[in-house]
Parts: sequence; structure tokens; C-alpha cells
Amino acid sequence: MLRHIPHIALMRRPELTGGIQAASKSQRPYLFACTFYGITPTVKAPSPNGSFNIPFASAFESLITLSIHFAQSLINGSGSPSFLREVFSQSLLLVDRLVGRLGSSIVVLWDPKKWLSVVLGSIGHEV
Repeated sequence: MLRHIPHIALMRRPELTGGIQAASKSQRPYLFACTFYGITPTVKAPSPNGSFNIPFASAFESLITLSIHFAQSLINGSGSPSFLREVFSQSLLLVDRLVGRLGSSIVVLWDPKKWLSVVLGSIGHEV
């Protein structure tokens, strides 16, 4: 799916008209998607920290959070090791592909030292 998203779409939300434009500036991605498609939200998603007006930043920050979660789960031995390894590696692959699409500078909120420490810790951990 990422290959089919134009680069410009990763850098800003679509231009809209009326009340939905206000929602694009104030709502987090899940709620904005529900508003955009006219869907009633079915789950109460936690409010993520970080950016949400720039799709690239939101996707990157969410993938970093997921990869940390999966790495910590591998280290702690919680869950199925083969499943966790697979979703962890897929989350890292998505980070790589997303960053590979970046064509300009962008500000994202993350702690690279923490992320690298957890990722390297999970790689060195025997499961």
C-alpha cells in the first residue's frame, strides 16, 4: 500500500472543504479517518503522543512505538516468540520503507537512543 501513496500525501493531509477541514487539523488519525469516511468510531483509541497533522510523522512515530513494544515483548518473553519475531521484523521493514520514501526534512518525535537500545537488546536476546 505504501508504494501506491504519492510522496506529497505523506507530507500533508488532503485539502478539504467545510467542517471536515477543521477536523483534519484537530483530530488524530483514527478519528479523522472515521470523520473523513463518515464512519462511527467503534473503539476508543488512546491518544498518541507526537505529530498527527503530517501523515509521515504520524506513521513513523506509530511504527517506532510498535517496534519498541514488540522488541520489549521479545525480551520479556511475553507472547509467542515466532509471532513476535515476525511482527517485529515487519514493523522494522515498514520503518525502512517509510523512511526510504522521505524526500525532504521533517520533524518527528522519537528517542533514537532508546529505540536503538531496545532494538539491539531484542536482537541479542535469545528466544
